[in-house]
Amino acid sequence: MAKTLSPRPEPAQAADEEFESTSLYLNAILDSDDLEGSRFARHAFSGEETAASIVLLAVDLEKETILYYLGMKELFESEADKKVIDEIIAEEKEHLAALVREYRELGKVNE
Repeated sequence: MAKTLSPRPEPAQAADEEFESTSLYLNAILDSDDLEGSRFARHAFSGEETAASIVLLAVDLEKETILYYLGMKELFESEADKKVIDEIIAEEKEHLAALVREYRELGKVNE
């Protein structure tokens, strides 16, 4: 993805505070371990979780991932780059919808 996208040029001095703020936000997210596929997910489990609680954690991670890409989209100026990010967001939304369906199915099993 990094090869496909062309990042927005860095602001001249402190004129673009919004860019700087967004950049700090995204770096904070990257430094956290709360995104899907992160080390956090592995350490979040004790082995005693129900299938439903695992799916709920996955739902939360997907939401965080969507927010990450929405923030990342602000870093790009090109419409082509924004389209790539929009495609990633759409795929993440599909993941989220699938997890919600799975959670509902698990609820039916436990009734």
